[in-house]
Amino acid sequence: MERLAARAAISIVSVLLAFACSSPKPVPQGTTSPSSSSTLDAGPPTSSEPPEPFPATKEGAAWTVVGFGMSAGNCTTALEETKLSFERRSNPKSSRLEAIDVASDVTGWKATIGFDDGEKVKSVIVRGDSVTIESARAERARLEKRFGIPKETSFHRSRQWETKAVEISGDRPSWRVTQSLLRSGDKKDAVAWPSVSPLSFGMSVAQATAAIKAAGFVPEKVPAPPKPKPKRGKKPKPEKPILPPNAPRGAKLIELTFKKGEEHVLLALLDKTGLFKVAIGEDVGDRTLAEQRARELAKDLGAALSEAETETSVWEDPNLALRLSITGFQGQRIVVERFFDPKSDADDD
Repeated sequence: MERLAARAAISIVSVLLAFACSSPKPVPQGTTSPSSSSTLDAGPPTSSEPPEPFPATKEGAAWTVVGFGMSAGNCTTALEETKLSFERRSNPKSSRLEAIDVASDVTGWKATIGFDDGEKVKSVIVRGDSVTIESARAERARLEKRFGIPKETSFHRSRQWETKAVEISGDRPSWRVTQSLLRSGDKKDAVAWPSVSPLSFGMSVAQATAAIKAAGFVPEKVPAPPKPKPKRGKKPKPEKPILPPNAPRGAKLIELTFKKGEEHVLLALLDKTGLFKVAIGEDVGDRTLAEQRARELAKDLGAALSEAETETSVWEDPNLALRLSITGFQGQRIVVERFFDPKSDADDD
């Protein structure tokens, strides 16, 4: 079981962020893929798709008209023929070409072509800053149209109200919907959810454990999340626990996990003030069901105080690898597509 994205709902600002073996096929300009996995946010589809920020990729290229190993001269010639605006960026000491920055006619979009020491193309990074949800959705659909189903996809969206949060998390093919109920001030009210009804906010560890077991739940051991791969020469900083607002100074966070059927429960307690949060997760079959369940849990809650989303996908092939990241708050998204040659060290930059 995941950690139910437990820390995402503690503060008002939530936490942000099988490739087909055949060669990539060219994509007609502006085509999209109608896939439920491309829905980045609940809501009705728009009447028209946003414009594609860059020309479609030519056959044999990694991105638009750019291929890995292409010389700087051939790269600039190809960009000029496509009528893309760009600027060269060189190392001020050696004058070696380091990158070419490409502008899009569509607001918010740009690309950077990276070069190795021999001034050969090694990577392409496409970025959309503060674009709409519809634009992010369309961009992902175009990538799925070209590359098919990603090898890996993880997704998390959190919406936060004063004493409640609703989250969707997924790592294909598994999806989970989680609602988090938070303590209001110093109140010791009962937790308002039928399956955990013996629980009350403010309970001690012993009291909360006894109450959740009386409700039919059993302890569940949750594997620790994988540690991020450190960058070369850098050591990852130790992760600090995120305490709720107004937590007593020096308070210790205690998290306990339990399971009953398809329900997973995480109890978050402070050693000095007791139970302050109950996160109840439910496993569902697919993203469509997860979205539907999330809407049911958020019904009648009104506008959320905050909303955040992170989605990452990875496509891999012997000749090209692609990583897509979509993050953002409220109605804006940041899209980052990273194309790189898997035989090079471009991804370690």
